[in-house]
Amino acid sequence: MHWVWRSIGLVLLMAASTLARPLEPAQVIDALEPGWRMPMAVRSDGREVAYCVMQPSRQQDMLEEDSYRSRTGVFAESIGNDIWLADAGSASVRNLTSGHGTSFAPVWSPDGSRLAFVSDRDGSARLWMWSQGRLRRVCPEVVWLGVGWERPVWTPDGRSLIVKLLPRGLSIREAARRENPPRPGTGAENDRRQPVHVYDAQTPEAETLASRTAAADLSLVEVSSGQVRRLAAHAFTSGWWVSPDGRHVAYTEYRGQISPTSQSGSFDLDVIDLQSGRARRLMSGFASDFGTGVTWSPDSRQVACFTQPVVNDYHETEVMCAEVGGSVRQLTRGQYFQETQGPIWLDDQHLLLRSPDQLLRCSTDGITSSLVA
Repeated sequence: MHWVWRSIGLVLLMAASTLARPLEPAQVIDALEPGWRMPMAVRSDGREVAYCVMQPSRQQDMLEEDSYRSRTGVFAESIGNDIWLADAGSASVRNLTSGHGTSFAPVWSPDGSRLAFVSDRDGSARLWMWSQGRLRRVCPEVVWLGVGWERPVWTPDGRSLIVKLLPRGLSIREAARRENPPRPGTGAENDRRQPVHVYDAQTPEAETLASRTAAADLSLVEVSSGQVRRLAAHAFTSGWWVSPDGRHVAYTEYRGQISPTSQSGSFDLDVIDLQSGRARRLMSGFASDFGTGVTWSPDSRQVACFTQPVVNDYHETEVMCAEVGGSVRQLTRGQYFQETQGPIWLDDQHLLLRSPDQLLRCSTDGITSSLVA
């Protein structure tokens, strides 16, 4: 864990050097800050950490006033980021992308030799690669990531990345309009004729808005050639996970809100065979806030996930386990919510769970025992 303390030390050194002299108001307003909801990426040997730094003044033209997307396809909360590298050995930091467009979602290859990320430095959000001090674009397809924690996922062999791409046949503007459709009764003509709008949460229009059709094509991109294989077309997902053996990818797909008064959604959990392309559904209609709490067992035979059994209770969870072959079972239920993370596998038969007051070991037979009181 030495790299963690070194990284923290780097941040403190940067802060100290800034505080050594009075700050101008513009410096305070436009101070660099960590990318919002963007995880750090640690190289496999622990020597380097890639992370996102955002500068508020680096805004981009949005497609429309109420759009979530820039004209280049970048989701709003990712705009203005650069990718920085911190060297845990030399305690040095540097800006890898140097303010050329917006760059975000860094992920190291399994062997630590390459860093993949998303950037609109050439005019649209696309996959890029940094290796041996050189940058190159992986493929011309537009990447369609959403919230900050979404990022490409490497296959274990380091040959491919799985990422969301702009749906085939749609422009950035068309996909953005599907993602954030105009509210019913809006528009210049309607505004003149009806200055007061009545909103009914039960109307079909509201259901359309609630469905958030933020579709993308979940795709496999070969990094050497840039060839693309679309695995799931028009899927609305915020989480996808490659099995440790590299044979399957699991992903959740959003189906709509559980209720008009809750942000929780209804999700399906599907798994795709990466060799044959065949998909099968492991779970359907389970409640979750983002559908991101899924993990593979080390032997690649099972996935575990958190579900939300009580609407608007974000602490009480069910821990579910689904076999790639078909069976699904509830292991336990309690206050084990981990936000955007899934259960931690200790081995092929045991999970590590955290409650507000203890750590628990849970077997795939549903037997729990306390590790630390």
